[in-house]
Amino acid sequence: MSAANRIRTMAWSGVAEQKAVRDIDRRMPDDFKADAALIIRKPDVFASRFGSGLRKVWPGVKIKVGPVTYYDPCSFVHRKEKPVHLKHFQFAYQREWRLCAFPTASQMPKAAFNIALGALSDIADMVALAA
Repeated sequence: MSAANRIRTMAWSGVAEQKAVRDIDRRMPDDFKADAALIIRKPDVFASRFGSGLRKVWPGVKIKVGPVTYYDPCSFVHRKEKPVHLKHFQFAYQREWRLCAFPTASQMPKAAFNIALGALSDIADMVALAA
């Protein structure tokens, strides 16, 4: 599988969620079975492009952007937080942030689709990871 396809597979965990990380830990290439990573230098610009592209498909979509909160399952502190930005603390080394989309029920797509973001070379770098 090519690096570009693998990045797409690694980055998209679902139609409505974009996952990204703030740092690359040495464990992550194995976690995501990736041979490359897309390093986004300007996450605000990326989020804006993502939102614009998504709104072309889902005009009334609500988008939530932010860092993941890592929780201890033995603690109850996280109970009031939205689950879209929660993750078990065993993954805290991933330092992830997410762009989550919430379309209305009438806007849910019947099949997968692509979102056009345009060229990313002004805001991101693709890095090949050592095997």
